[in-house]
Amino acid sequence: HCPLTLRKRHNLALHQVNKRWLHRRELALPHILHVGVTTLCNLRCPGCPTGTKALGRKGEHLNFDVYCRVVDELRSTLMFMLFWDWGEPLMHPRIADMIAHANQSDIKTVISTSGTICNSKDHITRLVAAEPDVVIVCIDGATQETYSTYRVGGQLTDALATIRRLVAAKERLGTKYPVVEFRTLATKYTERQMPELLGMAEDLGAD
Repeated sequence: HCPLTLRKRHNLALHQVNKRWLHRRELALPHILHVGVTTLCNLRCPGCPTGTKALGRKGEHLNFDVYCRVVDELRSTLMFMLFWDWGEPLMHPRIADMIAHANQSDIKTVISTSGTICNSKDHITRLVAAEPDVVIVCIDGATQETYSTYRVGGQLTDALATIRRLVAAKERLGTKYPVVEFRTLATKYTERQMPELLGMAEDLGAD
């Protein structure tokens, strides 16, 4: 459901030309941007190089001015932006400003978070007010014991509180966005808990 200007339609057509005939010459500009918001995280997830200390570079936030410059250079073709990589995006002090800057150009935005930090009522309200299109909260277990097998160092109660605060902020602000996605990584520990996890998502008011 990304708004399509004439320039964006033209750029998508160039992508098809590249894909079919001109594999060694890039005519199109990016229409999707995956933003590495930060390389800092409060967890030690075994599947993440930040969590296992294998990333090989120092932890730091993406410079906001650099971010804005890239978006401004690509705003005529960008349609969709993903805000996560090897770090926890809610730890970036200007994540709401990043979302708002993308919205100025009708760029759809999606954030994925563990929901275990920087999730106070005020922090979540600022995030919802910036109007991201989707916020994914990763709930990888119906009990603390299961949850902590992957989200090492995290508290399930904090992640569930983030969903409650997102839903409450949407109600206070009278907006249907962001869509709040309750997402679970399928593991040998969580597979048998899927019915319970679905019930939790419904009880919390996630979309």
